[in-house]
Amino acid sequence: MAIPDFQSILKPLLDYAASHEAVVMNAAIEAMGSHFKLTKEELSQKNSGGTPTFRSRTHWARQYLVFATLVEPHGRGCVRITPLGREWSKKKVARFKMSDFRVIPGFNERTRPRGLKTKIGQTTVKVSIPGIDESGDDDQPVEKIPTEHTEIQSLLLKLGAEMGFDVWVARNDRSRVFNGTKLGEMPRIKAELPLQFDEATNSTIELIDVLWLRGNQIIAAFEIESTTSIYSGLLRMADLVAMQPNINIPLFLVAPDVRREKVFSEVNRPTFSRLSPKLYEICRYIAFDVLQERIKQAEAFIKFLKPEFLKELSEACELEND
Repeated sequence: MAIPDFQSILKPLLDYAASHEAVVMNAAIEAMGSHFKLTKEELSQKNSGGTPTFRSRTHWARQYLVFATLVEPHGRGCVRITPLGREWSKKKVARFKMSDFRVIPGFNERTRPRGLKTKIGQTTVKVSIPGIDESGDDDQPVEKIPTEHTEIQSLLLKLGAEMGFDVWVARNDRSRVFNGTKLGEMPRIKAELPLQFDEATNSTIELIDVLWLRGNQIIAAFEIESTTSIYSGLLRMADLVAMQPNINIPLFLVAPDVRREKVFSEVNRPTFSRLSPKLYEICRYIAFDVLQERIKQAEAFIKFLKPEFLKELSEACELEND
């Protein structure tokens, strides 16, 4: 049979979650493959990003069940069904569609359309907001929630709050959990962003991993790059610069030291170098271990720190000429 689209996987995956205390995604993918009677050849078929197509679509299904609050993250690489999910699992249908979930409070906001119109100069253009694509065929599948990424998000949110700022976590990351606390429930988390830009710009900003805010002012923006592809975070930064060329927000790319060369290479791509200002001129790099060590050293006086200390522990992203 043809490989099912991710919407066809939603109901069987939810039913599978209803019969298990916790769902390990690798086991769920195997179970879904058996459910749809896929052959080894079909299971090994890959998408344009080099990931097995069925695995990718199963992860998309998992992600949308999370957005619908029918399942929730439960440890590394696992989810578990919610009380609402148990109710939906009892529905006598073979397949859910995305439109079925629109009645669930908050679902529309978590999966807002990516295509928005904005003005750049005198021209109105349609922009694509990097985020979740409802087609389920994106080259970068939704894999297990990266623990390191969530840890650094939590660290930056806690640091910003202790320094006296309001903080924002990417809207689609609010259900992530670190040390037993949802990121969306950490101290000084803002429920909504100040509406100081057009719709497209705000939709880009609200997907940035972490923001520090003082009133209506964004003090710093952080993209955390711990996974295989770092491109989506850079696209958000680039879209922000393209739509608001005079924007004055310190932008930081936070990544493991082993990814430093990759981050610098991507930031200096010709595409990003044609922006005005160039992306490498306004983005700075912070290594995970440097951030963690400096915060540890400053524990006793964090509340007295100023945002300028970020410049001291970060590097400019411009490549040096040989």
